[in-house]
Amino acid sequence: MKNKKIFFPKLIISDFDGCLTDDRVWLNEHGEEFVAANRKDGLGIKRVKKLGIEVIIASTEVNKVVSARGKKLDLEV
Repeated sequence: MKNKKIFFPKLIISDFDGCLTDDRVWLNEHGEEFVAANRKDGLGIKRVKKLGIEVIIASTEVNKVVSARGKKLDLEV
């Protein structure tokens, strides 16, 4: 069997809604939006970053939730 090289990507670009959330949104009486993020995604992103792979959140909607999650995971948004 030949030795095969494993190639890793240098960059992963992910959307936020539906990729780093379960795609549901809760609204309060003031119109403020809330979403749930899965901690497993954060752990996976940290592992990927340890391999030297850059991760970026690309979202058409810029809001405080996306920015806060990106900041917590040390990701460019």
